Amino acid sequence: MLSIRDVDPLGADALALLHEAAIDARALYPELFAGSTVAPTNEPLPARGVYVVAYLHEQPVACGALRPFDDTTAELRRMYVHREHRRQGLARAVLSHLEAEARRLGYSKLVLETGRKQVPAMRLWEASGFQHIPPFGAYANDPASVCYERILDVLTNVKNLLYRRPELYELVYPEPNDETPTMLRRAFARHLPRPPTSILDIGCGTGRDLASLARDGANCVGVDALAAMVSLASSRYPHVSFLNGDMRSIRLGNTFDAVLCMGSALMYALTNADLRASFRTFASHSHPGSLLFLDVNNAAACLPGGTFSRELKSEVNVNGFRAVATMLFDFDYRRQLMIRSRKWKLEDGETIEDFCEYRLLFPAELEAFLDDAGFDIVGMYDNQQLTDTLLNGPRLYIAATFRG
Repeated sequence: MLSIRDVDPLGADALALLHEAAIDARALYPELFAGSTVAPTNEPLPARGVYVVAYLHEQPVACGALRPFDDTTAELRRMYVHREHRRQGLARAVLSHLEAEARRLGYSKLVLETGRKQVPAMRLWEASGFQHIPPFGAYANDPASVCYERILDVLTNVKNLLYRRPELYELVYPEPNDETPTMLRRAFARHLPRPPTSILDIGCGTGRDLASLARDGANCVGVDALAAMVSLASSRYPHVSFLNGDMRSIRLGNTFDAVLCMGSALMYALTNADLRASFRTFASHSHPGSLLFLDVNNAAACLPGGTFSRELKSEVNVNGFRAVATMLFDFDYRRQLMIRSRKWKLEDGETIEDFCEYRLLFPAELEAFLDDAGFDIVGMYDNQQLTDTLLNGPRLYIAATFRG
């Protein structure tokens, strides 16, 4: 029975495995340890740090740790599997556990260092999605060091064909007449004194909307939690800057005239803590007078008299992609979540199932979160023409200015 547990890095099990790791390192790199008799040790656990030991039948057999590198990055350290227990999947188990801990602690990226002679370790990192980076920090001038990084996909509550194959997204959700950018230009004209010179889109997806807005001359930056989306957007629109990051924690160090969060991206913030963190991100990238524009599913549409339907079916047949999608919706009432299951029936008969959880957001609820973050609502709509209605439509568009 395998169990992975948090431990004191100065405890007996952690130090015993560190001692074994040192024996292996001395054998692999004798030139680096010639004449050294200093026993290795660990530092006390820092804030937002993690140290774990994997136990197999109650025996300590593997370990790993996270140490904060900066506000959004953790360094993966002390990864070791005892030589008598290798090739049993223990390293992957510890890595998976530490990735989940990193997400829980709000990190959006992992970095690590390993040695050039540790070929099995390098194979593990590369198979796990880590990318080579230049040596960093204390390893910068070490010729034996090889460094890696991995951007963490934070949407662990989502299984979505369109996120795995982002090139399909715009086929399923076409906008032949630039509908969303046209709406945003309408909002800018109504709620800003002049056209924005800088725009930040958090949850930018494929970058289609931001690329359109960039044609107006604004400096545009897009952020998305999904590395695949960022890669696609960067390849299609190289004149726009796209970054991978978590809306709860990313900090770019500058402010923008307009901050966008479109396409229900905010609904992936499932808890009140997630929402507060996301609104702090919006505020940290705003200056007095900045316009924040939100686009979410309208939870008020689920009330009597609204337009919500528990089952939807759509057919896609464009550019060689042909499928029928059937969506069913349910609710987690206690957590105020909408749960969507979607079944794709592809042309070749293959069936693919999706699953997503979304936070349901009501107009008055969003008003409270906005006020707490320093924003004043200047418009609330359920249509892209931005006309006043009863707000019972399926979408909710909110324009708010930052008061500072």
